[in-house]
Amino acid sequence: MEKNISLRFLILIVILILLNNAKGITQETPTAFLKVIKIKDQKVTVKRAGETLWQEVNKYAQLFPNDSLKIPEDAVIILGDTESKWKEYKGHKVLVVKKKDEKKSAFGRFVERLYITFVKEKDRRRYTIDAVRGTDDLLISLPDTVFAFTMPEMIHWMANEPWWTEYRINMTHNKKTVSDTIVFGNTLQLDQKAKQWTKPGYYQIKVMLPQSNYLASKMDSCVINILHGDDASNIRKKLAALKTSIDKNDNYDNYFALANFYLSQKLYLDLESTLIQMIKKFPDNLEPQLMLYAYYSSFLPPARTEQLIMHR
Repeated sequence: MEKNISLRFLILIVILILLNNAKGITQETPTAFLKVIKIKDQKVTVKRAGETLWQEVNKYAQLFPNDSLKIPEDAVIILGDTESKWKEYKGHKVLVVKKKDEKKSAFGRFVERLYITFVKEKDRRRYTIDAVRGTDDLLISLPDTVFAFTMPEMIHWMANEPWWTEYRINMTHNKKTVSDTIVFGNTLQLDQKAKQWTKPGYYQIKVMLPQSNYLASKMDSCVINILHGDDASNIRKKLAALKTSIDKNDNYDNYFALANFYLSQKLYLDLESTLIQMIKKFPDNLEPQLMLYAYYSSFLPPARTEQLIMHR
């Protein structure tokens, strides 16, 4: 009898832990985004729906229905929802985010597709309960699974360690090891033309902070799937048409269409590159900046999202 009670209690505890960890991955699509334009002594803060704690906003934030936003007197922000145009707000002001109708702008549909991909289709990993992944201590700045035509020039990761720290990088192709090396710092440079990086199939990348020759105290991993055959050919044909449109008229809408296509095909390396290109080409348009922020925040914790986008 006592054993049954203990077992039931243990099961209850596990269920509660699972539910608590699941909170981060069951959120609905963000209703609004903000960017802090001007700030002096105080901080813009957000209080999430149902919570009592006000959280500081450094530069960007995503907002959900019934979140509260406090703008201090010396601050200026730009706030945009997923339906209408961006608006500028000056403090002192407190706003409550309202739930929006189904009608969405092109930006809103982009954000919705991001969250369907990373949350509902469970490509998101950063808030999982997996004991190996999902810590804030060591994170590769890529989603769990990436599709690409070639390997990237570099693999970057974020960690709370000094710049001279040694990391072990293990890379496999279709489960066979092709590289196992030690790297100083948080970036691995790749020769894209090297034979071992041009084969079609799955490359798994593991970044480890070695504790010994056999153990790692921290680790993160991702998979890059190099496309080939009919899959690659069909995507290239559609890409050619989109890029031809940009060559003829390099306006914002054509770049936006290209970014949307990359997202739909999970070509995240190209999506990130295109969004960064859009930010430089259309500096007065806030949407590309927030699209990039929304992309990072789809698979990274808030603090890491902020850290990464500030370096882009």
